Amino acid sequence: MAVVDFLVVEDEEVVALLIERSIKEVTPKAIVLKCRTGAEALTALQENECRSMILDIGLPDMNGADLLDAAHPKNVTVLTACDDPDTETRCCNAGATEYVVKPPDLNDLMDCVRRMVFGIAHTLLERNYRPMT
Repeated sequence: MAVVDFLVVEDEEVVALLIERSIKEVTPKAIVLKCRTGAEALTALQENECRSMILDIGLPDMNGADLLDAAHPKNVTVLTACDDPDTETRCCNAGATEYVVKPPDLNDLMDCVRRMVFGIAHTLLERNYRPMT
């Protein structure tokens, strides 16, 4: 099973590239896997250990919230044009840690990526923490 630092689930290629570029600016060695559909994302989640996900709601084959319900990925930021409080609540209840409405300010996007990187680092530290005896 391969380790993927960021799974980017976004059907608009230009947006996916912007997200990937933002990730690489914050953490150049990050492994980024991009998916354009919910089906591709479900396969990626089954075949890889994904440390975090940036997810669009409006995917061509399914609603991103349904993907959250089905897969329960960790460290998820929803980045979507869907500015709907009910959808935001549903995503947060399904495990999303952040909900950002497109188009985000570039600084907001970078801050979001930094929080995700910090979340990954914190998780890895917790996993490898051994108290001194």
